[in-house]
Amino acid sequence: MNWTRRGFVAGWLAAPALTWKAGAAPEAVVRVRLETGAPWSELERAWLRLGLGAPEQVVARAHPGWWPAGRVLPDRWTAWVEAAGGPVLVAECRPREWVREAGPRAGFRGGEAVAEALRGS
Repeated sequence: MNWTRRGFVAGWLAAPALTWKAGAAPEAVVRVRLETGAPWSELERAWLRLGLGAPEQVVARAHPGWWPAGRVLPDRWTAWVEAAGGPVLVAECRPREWVREAGPRAGFRGGEAVAEALRGS
């Protein structure tokens, strides 16, 4: 299933840990497609390029065909991230090659937040 903005908002509103801030509708949504074998590095470069701050709210879903294996992160996923001081980022990870990264670099808070959301989904 391809997540649309409406699907993420519905998931966001349904998530018990997340709350919608009254009057805080996102001003801009930036879509990023991660297609290389290093999607976490690609996400970090996009994060820096957009000048995003710390992640405030994250909703992430693994590809429907992914079968969880312990704490292993999926190789295909989609995430909706609202970060401090920037637009909403919708990242779609659909690599065209074998994924060489097990997860985000330690210290990259945006990647760590997406990874945690994927582990919890």
